Amino acid sequence: MLLSRFELRRFRGLLPKLALIFATLVPVIYGSIYLAANWDPYGRLADLPVAIVNEDQSVTYNKQQVHAGQDFTENLMSKQDFGWRLTDAADAEDGLRDGRYYLTVHVPKDFSANLVSGSGDHPRRAEISMHRNDANGFVIGSVTGQAQNKIEMAVNETAVQAYFEAVFANLDKIRHGMVEARDGSNKLTTGLTDAKDGSAQLATGATKASDASAQLATGASTLDSQFGKLEQGGTDLQAGLSELGTGSQKLATGAEQVAAGTQTLADGVVPVLDRAAEVQGQVKKDSAAIDSDIQAVSSDVNGATDSVDTRLDAVEQALATLGSVPGVADSTAYTDAQKKLAEAQARNERVAAAATRASTRSSLLNQRVQDSAAATDLKDASAKLTQLNAGAQQVATGAGTLHAGIDRATTGAGTLNAGLAKAGGGISQLSTGMGQLDEGLTTLDTNMTKLDKGLGQLVSGSQQLTKGLTDGVKQIPALTDEQADGAAQVLSKPAHVNTLVENPAHVYGRGLAPLFFSIAMWVFGISGFLVMRPISGRLLSGRMNPLWLALSAWVPFGTVAATGAFVMLATVWMTLSLDPVHGLATVGLTLLVALVFSVIAHFLRTALGLPGSALLLVWLILQLASTGGTYPAAILPPFFRWISPFMPITYSIDAFRVVISGGLWSHFTRDVLVLAVIGLTTLALDVLAVGARQRFRMSDLHPPLQH
Repeated sequence: MLLSRFELRRFRGLLPKLALIFATLVPVIYGSIYLAANWDPYGRLADLPVAIVNEDQSVTYNKQQVHAGQDFTENLMSKQDFGWRLTDAADAEDGLRDGRYYLTVHVPKDFSANLVSGSGDHPRRAEISMHRNDANGFVIGSVTGQAQNKIEMAVNETAVQAYFEAVFANLDKIRHGMVEARDGSNKLTTGLTDAKDGSAQLATGATKASDASAQLATGASTLDSQFGKLEQGGTDLQAGLSELGTGSQKLATGAEQVAAGTQTLADGVVPVLDRAAEVQGQVKKDSAAIDSDIQAVSSDVNGATDSVDTRLDAVEQALATLGSVPGVADSTAYTDAQKKLAEAQARNERVAAAATRASTRSSLLNQRVQDSAAATDLKDASAKLTQLNAGAQQVATGAGTLHAGIDRATTGAGTLNAGLAKAGGGISQLSTGMGQLDEGLTTLDTNMTKLDKGLGQLVSGSQQLTKGLTDGVKQIPALTDEQADGAAQVLSKPAHVNTLVENPAHVYGRGLAPLFFSIAMWVFGISGFLVMRPISGRLLSGRMNPLWLALSAWVPFGTVAATGAFVMLATVWMTLSLDPVHGLATVGLTLLVALVFSVIAHFLRTALGLPGSALLLVWLILQLASTGGTYPAAILPPFFRWISPFMPITYSIDAFRVVISGGLWSHFTRDVLVLAVIGLTTLALDVLAVGARQRFRMSDLHPPLQH
């Protein structure tokens, strides 16, 4: 191993030392500088000039001014995601053409109008155009793709926020309207409650009126029956008076014959007087009965108490009370009841007048019959036969007068009978009307019960409506302008997505560091042999064991490789704030990777010479395409995905990710073991290659640099 020092001692001149220093700095030049340039490109997007052209014209929607283009522009510029420049269309187009702007965003004139068109019959999508020029850099397209997503989000936020601002602006009006509706519902409930109480009273009154009409119908029916009897009595009276007229005629004839002879009078008149006395007694009874019936009918019709007239007055008062209830006076049943009552009252007045006349005449007639002297004369006729001759002329005259009075009584009885017949027809009509009135009031009672029940349901429904409106008013918040603005902002972005990233790389360069570290140490294996020899001729001239000879030849190269790797790691750590999660493991892994990659390079260069460096370059290209340093291996083409597990850089990248950003230690252990196996296997192959080189070739006598 001591012989390995002679390889480093030959770099004594300025140029060899500079060459060795350059080889040592290759990892720094490739890894650190390139990594520094790409450390955080997305973190400097605020320096990327992007033009905004706002030509939007504001519109009025729901009596509010909508200037969505201005809101959208202010929203974008406030976030400072890019270097936004507010300009006009001409400047934006010129700037994009000459490279002053990498992207232009154009807000058209109808942007606000299209945003609010969703409330109409022909909604239109609000569009914003973006323009880029790939002549300014094709890769800029992937960067500006983020701008498109952010612009779309800003447009949606602006549109939704404008909508909710309009909603909250009208929320106070809606709440005020619901408060008025609630107050109106309270009044409706109060009115319906009063109507319910009135309908209950009306239903009670209708029930009482129905009961009274039933009693009236019964009384009218009884009155009709009594008038039937009265009509029959009037007929009997007329018949009796007719017979009395006949008897008086006979009496007058007999009185005329009295003058002819007392004997004839005694023989002929006594039987007649007996029959006349009998008839006269019956006439008195019938006259008294008729007078009593007529007086009773007159009392029933128009008496002071409990008469048809008083009952009709009570019905009229009940109907008047019923008509004061709202809605009842307009009903057909109520109108029919009034008509029937009026007809009954008219008929009752006619009956009452007839009954009054009949009562007067019946009283006079009865008085005359009861006070008639004929009864006494007839009774005393037999005793006063001796006086008959002396008063024959008087008897004849009295008989004539009696006959004339009986004729008049007969005529009055006929008139009475006719009046009673008319009164009976009126009473019959009154009975029919009372029955119809009772039927109508019964129907009214039933309908009023239904009305009362319906009003109860309306009261219940109105109370539920009032409660619902009250609850609705409580659920609509009364917001201040500041609260409404805050609510609109929250609802325009109702969800905030929190992304949890395990083992975060934080910046773009930190994620690329495993790839660039690996490439830098692999490139050293190519560039290092520009100034160093794989193995010196002095070592090959000896007869050392091939293992010790290979180690002696590789150790100087590996030492420079490790030194360059540590310089690269220290530079990135201090200047770019790499700050790996596992610092000591990062240092150890850097040493391992530098040694493994350097032994691979040493083996290929020792075994193949200059073609070995070419093979290292081709191998590097294959590893850049297959190891998943930028894109995951799972999305690579099949060939590169297949060779990925056979590439050393695959495992160095995965191990560096664990120690820099964090991850599974099982992966790190696996990667370290694989790299160690690769290193040991390559070292064994290097020993074989050195053993084969112990036989000199002419090329081995000409090292790359002379000193």
